[in-house]
Amino acid sequence: PLIILANKMDLVGEEREEREKVNRFLTHAVPAYDGVTCIPVSAKTGLGMPFLLPAITEAYDKWCKRIQTSHLNEWLHDLKYFQGGGGPTSVMNKLRYATQVKARPPTFAFFLSGGKGNRRRTRNKKAGNRKAPKDLVPNSVEKYLRNEIRSAFGLQGIPVRVMFK
Repeated sequence: PLIILANKMDLVGEEREEREKVNRFLTHAVPAYDGVTCIPVSAKTGLGMPFLLPAITEAYDKWCKRIQTSHLNEWLHDLKYFQGGGGPTSVMNKLRYATQVKARPPTFAFFLSGGKGNRRRTRNKKAGNRKAPKDLVPNSVEKYLRNEIRSAFGLQGIPVRVMFK
């Protein structure tokens, strides 16, 4: 987890407008850190220090969060239903179920249809013809799933890992 502390905020002054401008810049400067907690502080005056420990506790709780498999699968079903489109060969339609395999960082495994069954049927064929499940899923779908997990389960600002089997 990441928490950004913007030090020397005492130099910005008391103007609320200037502080909000700094906060907006820090929050939106790096899109990869979307959802990361940003706390304006001043080591000289102690500004913002009371917010530091609660932010650390919240980030740690998110980092250690476990999500029940049944909740993940309900979410996946709803996501596939409302996402729609793509046809029967779409990668989203091939996702069968999901489970959280690890916390710290939260790591989720998505199981695709046709995985092991196809391996048995193609046993006599050349091994080079088969694609690994990771190769079947475009980066855009992987990023989409990560972002949807973050928003659905309150994991904003936490790195989420996704794997496909």
